[in-house]
Amino acid sequence: MNGVDYRQRLYDSYVTGMAAFVRELSPDGVRRGFPIVAKTIGPFLPADKGADILDLGCGYGALVAYMQSAGYRKARGIDRSPEMVGVAHKLGIEGIEQGELSSFLQGSRSRWALITATDVIEHLRKDEVLPVLDMVFAALAPGGKFLMQVPNGMSKYGRWERYNDFTHEFGFDARSARQCLMAAGFSCVRVCPVGPVVHGAASALRWLAWKLWEPWLKLSLAVEAGWEGGHVFTPNLIAVGYKPE
Repeated sequence: MNGVDYRQRLYDSYVTGMAAFVRELSPDGVRRGFPIVAKTIGPFLPADKGADILDLGCGYGALVAYMQSAGYRKARGIDRSPEMVGVAHKLGIEGIEQGELSSFLQGSRSRWALITATDVIEHLRKDEVLPVLDMVFAALAPGGKFLMQVPNGMSKYGRWERYNDFTHEFGFDARSARQCLMAAGFSCVRVCPVGPVVHGAASALRWLAWKLWEPWLKLSLAVEAGWEGGHVFTPNLIAVGYKPE
């Protein structure tokens, strides 16, 4: 056996082994995702279009491309997969570079108004999560925000999100997401569902079906375990924490 990190082996060929099968890697394919990002992440973007924004584990740069199209000229991203970064450059998305998240964060203390990590934190080992969140906290400017999107273990299909990528280590629910962010010093933690977004006829039907189905999920939980507020039932959830001024 050699000492090569199995995750690095998979990240080295991540486009070939994973992303190419689930996304259309073209400028049009990237733009088709903009309405979804506008609905789920758009409300958390800074008011200042000149703010420093960093997308951790940015992949091929779809979120950075959206933010730049919305006028955030200083949005940039970093990813450890050379294949992903290569795709971003071929797509003409600016501000994307290849590197290790931890070393990059340690070199930019108290700088960023917003740091995002969509579908990233679940790739870490549990013992890596709080140290990374500590580095994110230190890299944010006072009053800055951190947004993470992660698989939701409370969802009926959260296991699919958890296991559809061999580099995933675990999932969260609303309570454990708050627990980790608060342990890292974040305040006013907000947890949101990532439900269907209407951007056409098919998505409108999905949205309607979800609105009819979600109350039954809540009722099922109330019957089985008693009801407590704050639960999220979508396969992914978004958690946002704020660094105090």
